[in-house]
Amino acid sequence: MTNNPADASDLPSGIDPNAPVGTVEERTLAPGKYFPGVPHEYAIYRPAPRADGQADGPLPLLIALDGTSIRNKELVPQRLDALIAAGDVPRMAAVFIDPGVLPTLSGKHTDGTYLGRYDRSYEYDSLSPRYANFLAEELLPAVHAEIPLSNDPNDRAIMGSSTGGIACFLAAWHRPDQFRRVIPQVPTFVAMRGGDTLAELVRKTEARPLRVRILAGDGDHLSAAQPWGTFYAGSWPNAAQTMYEALKFSGYDAELDFFEGDHSTVLAGELWPDAMRWLWRDYPAPLESHEPPARGQAGWDTRGSVWETITGIRDWQPVTGLPAGRATGLAQASDGSVYASLDDGVYRVALGSTGAGNAASAEAAEAAGTRVLPEPAAVLAAAGAGRLVTADPARGGLTVWDLGTGPAADSGAEGAAGRTILPDLHVRAACWLGGGDLAVIDEVAADAVRPITSTEAMTPGSAAPGARRAGSVTAVLRVVNLDTGAVRGEVALPQKEASALALGADGSMLIIADAEDRNQWIYQLDEARLPQFGAPFFRLETYDDWGGSASATFDTAEWAYFATPAGVQVCEPIGRVAIFLAGPVVHHGVDAVAFGGADRRDLFIVQDGTVYSRRLTTQGASVDDPSILEPPGL
Repeated sequence: MTNNPADASDLPSGIDPNAPVGTVEERTLAPGKYFPGVPHEYAIYRPAPRADGQADGPLPLLIALDGTSIRNKELVPQRLDALIAAGDVPRMAAVFIDPGVLPTLSGKHTDGTYLGRYDRSYEYDSLSPRYANFLAEELLPAVHAEIPLSNDPNDRAIMGSSTGGIACFLAAWHRPDQFRRVIPQVPTFVAMRGGDTLAELVRKTEARPLRVRILAGDGDHLSAAQPWGTFYAGSWPNAAQTMYEALKFSGYDAELDFFEGDHSTVLAGELWPDAMRWLWRDYPAPLESHEPPARGQAGWDTRGSVWETITGIRDWQPVTGLPAGRATGLAQASDGSVYASLDDGVYRVALGSTGAGNAASAEAAEAAGTRVLPEPAAVLAAAGAGRLVTADPARGGLTVWDLGTGPAADSGAEGAAGRTILPDLHVRAACWLGGGDLAVIDEVAADAVRPITSTEAMTPGSAAPGARRAGSVTAVLRVVNLDTGAVRGEVALPQKEASALALGADGSMLIIADAEDRNQWIYQLDEARLPQFGAPFFRLETYDDWGGSASATFDTAEWAYFATPAGVQVCEPIGRVAIFLAGPVVHHGVDAVAFGGADRRDLFIVQDGTVYSRRLTTQGASVDDPSILEPPGL
């Protein structure tokens, strides 16, 4: 279909009737894995042929959400013709994609509209990377099969209006490896599916290499006919302003344009050509992340800032010296050693194994990649320095391995013999408490533990509520002594999926992570190191249903670090999330976290089976070297 310009006698702004005209062709994308059963209608814009007759090489790309509306109301194809002809933007292709509809078996109405489930809010408003992955892995390959496209994310722009406005931002937020230039128009950064929390995530996360131009109506849903706003968090202009301030706070190249009007994509379209010029200025210079310009100036808030915690922007490095294989867990020892379980055994990971830039002792550098146990461990914990504990809940029991300390241990520890204790325990997680004691999460039959009611749990001094999964499997926290093999105490656990343990800096607080709930529990240990007074204290942030934590650790100031599907979330001692550290692949989760290195200032993670590390300004806690650097804030 030819992209015919409007009548020259009544042209909207930004349209040149003399500009060479591109073409628009409509397509249907078959259902895929991200939205099963749901087809998507889209259209491909091809720029007018080059004046010199040469074929285009790989083209930059603009993706427009709510594609049919963007084409018809904002006349983006015609305006794009003019921008390209004037040289204001590079020659580019464009894709206009509509939200999906899951049709009923009866098909369509007589006017061609679908019966069935309209997926627009589910696709666009959801905070998870599902829709971003759909664009990157299903839509783009289909378009690329027809048009040569650049694979450089610096060559990709994305736009959308209203709910499509938050969706285009989320696509770039989750997939900066695909999209980096963003135009949210009259966006819904409000309480539909969690969009009102997005600005706080931007403030708590190191900047990504994005350029953002927000176009918003100053009377969006605040018109004379609707003076009180909507039940979606009231003021949409305020929400746009809040997002803009978060972007500027975090060092982004961002602008906000308010036009006089309400929730109008037509009026936003009038500003769109200037936004495109701004978005593509200085192209092809790559977009980069920068720290906030205000950092270090008077009044800059350093407490809890991600920028005061990291030493470089997204500077994760894969740990070298390890063999090929999938890592499944980490254990941190009191001497700064970190151990990883791989397919063919347990390996020591030491400071200096990430290469240049990290000071390290010669011993630690030599120990990188040393296999210390010949078999992988489903459960792995370090019991002080030079001793590991492994377990497999399917087989039962704990195996204690004495590796020794020093260079000799690093060269010959694989021959160490293990001794098995407590064969009736089915341990899914373990944590060293010091003094010979180990805390373990033991899987038991639900009927073996008396469930404790919620009322009892809320009573000071009582145990936590137990056994939520009646008739299946629950978990009990047990404190065992590795020297005597005795179980010294136990408490039933309330977590949906108790997954990990972490001991605080002074040895008196114990985290019990929950892999299936955003609330993470913490217990006080009494003088006998037995748990009491549990509470769902840490409230993690989630992307839709992406909640819970599979691993946790503390720093010496009692800040808690949780491995989550949204990255490493760092909580203040008072329980609030203060910092997000996304992994190297920002739209993938983090499966394990540990501090290590000679000074315990390297943070190690497992993501997608690979061990990474980065240098932080904070220091990992050690039960054998307890210290509190500062009192908790308010």
